[in-house]
Amino acid sequence: MKKRLDMKRLDCALNAAIASDITFLLGRTISIFRDFKAHPGLYEKLGIPWYKDVLVIAKYTIIILFVTLAIKLVVRIKMKRQ
Repeated sequence: MKKRLDMKRLDCALNAAIASDITFLLGRTISIFRDFKAHPGLYEKLGIPWYKDVLVIAKYTIIILFVTLAIKLVVRIKMKRQ
């Protein structure tokens, strides 16, 4: 019984990690876009598109999401076995 409760807590923690990861990506995207709208000349001088940073952040976010979802899947399988 104690092990199942620990698994439920871990599952809730993983849900929170997934939500915070997605929220971080959305918040950072909005922040970068607002910066681009406020300083378009700066991005022209740099010669890179404004969304380049968003793509880099999105890549790492997807990797973290896949790892978190894989752990969540293992936890769910173990919870069903108990």
